[in-house]
Amino acid sequence: MQIRISGRHFELTQALKEHISKRVERFKKYLDNIIDVHAILGVEKYRQYVEISVFGKRLKITEKSVETDMYAAIDKVCLRIEQTLRRYKDKVKTYRKKDTKKVLS
Repeated sequence: MQIRISGRHFELTQALKEHISKRVERFKKYLDNIIDVHAILGVEKYRQYVEISVFGKRLKITEKSVETDMYAAIDKVCLRIEQTLRRYKDKVKTYRKKDTKKVLS
């Protein structure tokens, strides 16, 4: 899994990069075939926004968050993506189970 982190209108610190990498590594728990993760962090006046896109085989998930704290925005976006990945994983599991029952009948 390749992780790309971009900053807009501010300099990315090493601590922010490590925090994003640590949070994004948790996505592997839900799906093995994640190819690329692209995180865009930006600042506009007092608003700090984060947009994370997850690309995989037959999968594209994009979530955005705007907060006053960058770390809170990162955590919120990662939580939403984890929920979406969990739903996708359950959907794939139930779809596969239905197919195997039909074949065995």
